[in-house]
Amino acid sequence: MKKIFITVALILFTGTVFGQAKSFVDSIFSHSLGRMMPFSISIPSSYDDQKPIPILYLLHGHSLHHRNFLRVTDIEQYVEESSVLCVMPEGGNSWFINSYSESADRFEDYLMKDLPEFIQKKYNVDTDRQYIAGFSMGGYGALVLALRNPDRFVFAASISGAIMYPRDTEILEGSPKYEFAKPSTDLAFGELPNVFREEHDPFLLYKNTPPVELPYIFFITGLQDFYPEIMTAQRDLSDSLNTYGALHEYHEIQGDHDRNTLDASLNLLLQRIEYLRDKGYKSLVTELSERGKAGITEDIVIKIRKLKKNFSDIYYLKMSEMNTLGYTLMGKHRMEDAVKVFKLNIEFFPNSAFCYDSMSGAYIKTGENDLAVKSMEKALELLPNDIDLSAAYKIKLEEILQKKLKEIKKLQE
Repeated sequence: MKKIFITVALILFTGTVFGQAKSFVDSIFSHSLGRMMPFSISIPSSYDDQKPIPILYLLHGHSLHHRNFLRVTDIEQYVEESSVLCVMPEGGNSWFINSYSESADRFEDYLMKDLPEFIQKKYNVDTDRQYIAGFSMGGYGALVLALRNPDRFVFAASISGAIMYPRDTEILEGSPKYEFAKPSTDLAFGELPNVFREEHDPFLLYKNTPPVELPYIFFITGLQDFYPEIMTAQRDLSDSLNTYGALHEYHEIQGDHDRNTLDASLNLLLQRIEYLRDKGYKSLVTELSERGKAGITEDIVIKIRKLKKNFSDIYYLKMSEMNTLGYTLMGKHRMEDAVKVFKLNIEFFPNSAFCYDSMSGAYIKTGENDLAVKSMEKALELLPNDIDLSAAYKIKLEEILQKKLKEIKKLQE
């Protein structure tokens, strides 16, 4: 899977801003926490309550608060350029989870239930395009919440995320740098290794979800970070995700654990969200392959059709990749599944000579020679106007297809 490693200074590009995002502080009563909870919100000028808008939940760092992003970064500009609704909740020093030691501090419940329900009643949120990101402690919170709720988010970002917690809690307690965090980590995770920690350890959580069902994960940190353990942990988790086959990116930029690095990181990740939203970043063929390991049923085919129709900004589709899957299934003697894949490819790419050529080959293997002939004839019919092929290659391919057609017709005799 794609892994991006950047060690050069980040060059920021900002597009033309045609309006100005509106930001303010709001609050709700959280039934999960039993108290009023403030949050900051930034709304792009392009927001139209008749059209669903993607939403980004942005979590602050330890000893900071929900207004920090508005005070020390240009988040309003980035929200305006990316056309996302940005909600910045207050989390105290909770690590954004349900506390192990303090039963009243149920921050995961607040963030996964109370706050979204309030926001979705007030704004027209696109619930299929929810993103979550955070800085430092918030980077930990963003990843853990996304990994514990993989159906909720399509994108999760850790900006200098303190994801070495809770795995390395006892090791970090021996360093003066991390003394400030001990009271909050004791409350959040408990004082001794326990099952609760395992349930909130990002190095274990991702394994609970198949790779294709994980959100797209984005790591970024400063090369001069005051807390080097953060960089080490993010590198380690990136390597683990790479081995697991999960879609993610890893970035290192010039900077420390400070507002400048945070601002540069927010700019980059909002640009990335916008790009992925427009281009798609999960393979529809991989989704089909994973779902169809035990056989490609009609329900799976229907699901793939719906994903392509409704979520083309999330799932990309390559004709060649679908074709390869069909031939792979043929090699495994799963002919029925191979035929379904080739048929889907024709459905998605009806003007491709290659798709009909492959379909013809599958029909030969299943002994359906009449259908094989029809498919090959269709391939030859489409060949002259196939825009994906050069004129010179079309001449060569036509000779090959004509030869195949003669061979298939002999099988009919």
